[in-house]
Amino acid sequence: MLPVMARYTGCRVGELALLNAEDIIEKNNVKCLRITSFGEGKRLKTDSSERLVPIGEKLHPYLESLL
Repeated sequence: MLPVMARYTGCRVGELALLNAEDIIEKNNVKCLRITSFGEGKRLKTDSSERLVPIGEKLHPYLESLL
């Protein structure tokens, strides 16, 4: 699933591998992935790499199957 998620989000595979269910948030009625270094074992390339990535319609079925 990581390559599929990377394709539809533009995130690095390493960033996606560290995500957990709490990193899926809703902001302004849009579901997003919270890419952050906050949490046990998480690390990013730089501090400025922290961001919210909107979850597109094509990614919803894959995400639901993972959750």
